[in-house]
Amino acid sequence: MPLLQTLKALTRRPRRCGACLFELDPRAKTLRTDLDVFVGSAFATSDRHTVSHESFITSSSRGCEKCNAILEAIAQQGISFQTAEWNYLPQRSGQGPHLELLEPGILFELCTNASVPEDKFSRRHMCLWNGTKLSGSTGDATSLKLASTWINTCRSQHAQCQPPSEFVPTRLLQISETDNTTIQLVQNPTTCSYAALSHRWTPETQTSRLEKSNLAQRLATGIPIKLFPQVMQDAILVSQTLGIKYIWIDSMCIIQDSKEDWLHEAATMASIYTNAELTVAASWCATPGQSLFSNRTHIAIDITSFNNEGVFLRRLNPHFTWQDVEHDWFKDDPYTDAEAEWPLLSRGWVYQEQLLSRRMLHFTKDEIIWECNECTVCECRPVQTADSTGPRVVKLPVVSKSWSQIIQEYAKRSLTFPTDRLPALAGVAKAFGGKGTREYLCGLWGDDLEGCFFWYVAGGISPRPDMYMPSWSWASTTGNIETWGSSIEDLEFKGHRVVYGGDEHMGDVREGEITLTGRIVHGTAFWKLAGDGLVFGVAFDGKQFKVHADYNWDSEGRWLVADGCRVAMLLFGQSTRTNFDPDEGSNESVIASCLVLRCVDEDKGVYERVGVTHGEGMRDEEYLDFDKVKAESEIMTITII
Repeated sequence: MPLLQTLKALTRRPRRCGACLFELDPRAKTLRTDLDVFVGSAFATSDRHTVSHESFITSSSRGCEKCNAILEAIAQQGISFQTAEWNYLPQRSGQGPHLELLEPGILFELCTNASVPEDKFSRRHMCLWNGTKLSGSTGDATSLKLASTWINTCRSQHAQCQPPSEFVPTRLLQISETDNTTIQLVQNPTTCSYAALSHRWTPETQTSRLEKSNLAQRLATGIPIKLFPQVMQDAILVSQTLGIKYIWIDSMCIIQDSKEDWLHEAATMASIYTNAELTVAASWCATPGQSLFSNRTHIAIDITSFNNEGVFLRRLNPHFTWQDVEHDWFKDDPYTDAEAEWPLLSRGWVYQEQLLSRRMLHFTKDEIIWECNECTVCECRPVQTADSTGPRVVKLPVVSKSWSQIIQEYAKRSLTFPTDRLPALAGVAKAFGGKGTREYLCGLWGDDLEGCFFWYVAGGISPRPDMYMPSWSWASTTGNIETWGSSIEDLEFKGHRVVYGGDEHMGDVREGEITLTGRIVHGTAFWKLAGDGLVFGVAFDGKQFKVHADYNWDSEGRWLVADGCRVAMLLFGQSTRTNFDPDEGSNESVIASCLVLRCVDEDKGVYERVGVTHGEGMRDEEYLDFDKVKAESEIMTITII
């Protein structure tokens, strides 16, 4: 460069590239899209800054090395794009500042070493934040060494993560320090530290499981390591690496073809996971033959450096938080398919395993994640604790949740067998009930019926499961559950009776009834084709209202709710809606909520529930008038079965 041009460059006002947002070399050619050097200049009017692919190319051509490096990094991933957007303050929980390629909907993050103080790099780039370059596999020495650091820190510093008792499961698998070919099954072990495995069953699990026929042999001579599915072999390796000599795996420690043993052991799940030194979670595994470990796909590519600290670009790893778990589980999130990323966490049985475990080490597709009662931390991010600001990443203890919250969280998860609806929650129910005298009523609590009795099925409905469960229990249905508290003075619970065939938490119910007094009117059930399928509803006072049906009313046989049949409507709640008329102004409507019941024995006043209506009319601007229902109702004492 001629001397005159060099002098001009040195005296030119500092600028920031309008594409990559890094500060420009003074010698770089000026472009119309360049910004003021102030680090936040791109976000003066918005949290987002849009850049075209063409702008990156133009800036790269004029000598911006960072733009060139970003283009090469994205190209190495085999991705093309037309428009990108720097997002400084994303709204999605678990996300930080990032670069989004809009057309493919792919997120990248710009990171520098996790040890660099934020105030030293935040002045360089508004979307730059701490991160760690990851090794090649989640099962290599680097990752397992980090896991060892996490558990040792937790053991020594986290008061809330210490074992509550000296409980040990009936059977454990003992890992030998000298023989790596055999795992010994131990029955009634003495007090010891043990790990637990949280995993998804596959056909391999069925062929290797513990049964009556192989129990004696496995207790006597052990189990060849090659008989274990790969995910279990890897979990054993993790346990051994972390210095834990015993591990509990459900399929290998419970006699699977013994109903008596299964019921006994399943009833101790709360103690098994609460007292485990560590729960190893195969969070990304869903198919036969998978390893617990994964070769990473999100490769970090160097872009530049500041004071010898590298700055790199990589695909953004998705992260779950307990805010996601408790609410919508990534509902409508265009970037994260939660069930594809963490298929294990969508399973019903795993809800209590995750909630009750003091420490959980998740193996995901692209990193390992540590989750305990005091912090959540992953390989690519700095630690987040219970005191962290922003979306809550640390789970609440069972006793800090409401039962309605637990029902709603749990019901979002899937089960292979509907009959497991209560058994898979038994551990949480025991922990929630504590050592008191609270009565557990098929998924509800006798002293809190007002808070949870008026649940309803949210979203899609299915046929009623083929099992005995009182119709008033949410466990008699499948699908998501929402709850609604009672807000009616005339409603009173009079009594309840439940007969169990065994442990009350395990769902072996023989009889169940709840007696109450309340206001009842009668209507007519109907079906109506609308949109993609049947809509179920109830007609009253010449109008039709939508019903959240507990199951498909058009089911054959016992559970058929015939179109046109008479139903009872038990008033339990009210809500208000404000209507605005340009001529008359605004006015409030009071809308009734009712349980929809069908009569089983009119002489004895016995009913079963079939759904809930919140008073929404089939036509716009129609609603179930609260005063009308109350005026026409009769106060009755009925029994719901």
